[in-house]
Amino acid sequence: MNLEISSAKKARFYYGWFILAVVFIAQMLTIGLTSYSFGLFVIPVSAEFGLSRADTNIGLMTIIGGMSLGAPFMGWVLDRVSARLVMAASVLGFAAGLIAISFAKSPLLIFGLLAFPVSLCAISSSHLMTSTMVSRWFYARRGRALGIAALSTSVAGVVVVKALSYFIEHVGWRLTLRSYSVFEGVLVAVLALLVIRNRPSDVGVPIDGVKASAVEQAQIVADDQVYPWIKLLKSRDLWLIALASGTLMSIDYALYASLVPYGRLRGLSADQAANLMATIATVAFCGKIGSGYLCDRIDKRWLMAAVSVVTVVFMLILASHPSHTALLVACATAGLGIGATMPVWYASIGQRFGARSYGAALGLTFAVHLPLQLMTVRFAGVVFDRTGGYELLFISFACLAPLAGLFLLPVSLPSPLAAARGRARDAAAANLAANAAASAIAEPGT
Repeated sequence: MNLEISSAKKARFYYGWFILAVVFIAQMLTIGLTSYSFGLFVIPVSAEFGLSRADTNIGLMTIIGGMSLGAPFMGWVLDRVSARLVMAASVLGFAAGLIAISFAKSPLLIFGLLAFPVSLCAISSSHLMTSTMVSRWFYARRGRALGIAALSTSVAGVVVVKALSYFIEHVGWRLTLRSYSVFEGVLVAVLALLVIRNRPSDVGVPIDGVKASAVEQAQIVADDQVYPWIKLLKSRDLWLIALASGTLMSIDYALYASLVPYGRLRGLSADQAANLMATIATVAFCGKIGSGYLCDRIDKRWLMAAVSVVTVVFMLILASHPSHTALLVACATAGLGIGATMPVWYASIGQRFGARSYGAALGLTFAVHLPLQLMTVRFAGVVFDRTGGYELLFISFACLAPLAGLFLLPVSLPSPLAAARGRARDAAAANLAANAAASAIAEPGT
């Protein structure tokens, strides 16, 4: 990694912000369709093919399974192959798969296309690509950059969900899916080829765009350590981070598939039900920015514990049959926790395993998430089919959420604030030593 090229002050706008902008757009468009908007397709698709809710949710389970199983391989690829080519190929494959789905006449064919190429290409053009590139281009401000990147899913929850809801209602789900795929494929592929570069050294700048101090250089070198797969698989901390984040993410995925149908069951219009997701996504802005900022300053283990508490409260409110107004307030509160989950997860991986092995480490956590997410999404559909409601689902999730905070507590994650104070002490000691040496030279006879 080239740390010596630039002066101590930034001479120009740091290129890493352009990288962040492109991966932000790619993740927004990909996750906006696959996760946040899945619930919009549940009713029209189940009605057209005569599927139960549990069977329709197999579509989301397939996406989760394909993304999770493909993540370790694609993480390994990202650590070794040009990110520009990976992103362009992935988004074009994603679009091609969705266009094929828009013409499919069989649920089995749709599930097959969701498994490949849609899910594999989705993970390598969204979460995995975004967090890997941010970790490569940012160090001192990594938490904040990851928080900004995570905002893309919140924007998706507002912009993409509202747009798709409108077009599905007016032109049908097939034409909506077809048009959206062409738009995303062309836009993101062009941006990837024009902008994406692997690392800061590729454009002749140091990480963060400024020359690092001697202490910071040593930290960045340590951050660049390579972890072989076998070492990652043997790491207790990797498994605990994966279980902590996987617990909350699995609850979130089941909620994405269930919240719109839950709203309709409560007598809300299609637009009002979509607004529940939009409210969560809007407030998640604050959760992501705030948690990203805090990740650079306080212990991530306490942040994860706080998210667990917020999730428990939200699930209990949903189970209590709140009014529409109370439901919107609850969704707004939940948005803080849902928004914070991803930055804390990503930053924990970066702090523990560094940038050089980030793709492989994060990819393995996706694989650990798989069984948890499959179980919760399937459970959501089964609960509705057997009980006609979602109360049992929400109560179960209220019992599950505290485990996330407990899993992360034993992980070795030294406080970024403590590290910053240590760097300040080192700098102060160095200044004192330099001043003493200068005084000794200036005073004769010493």
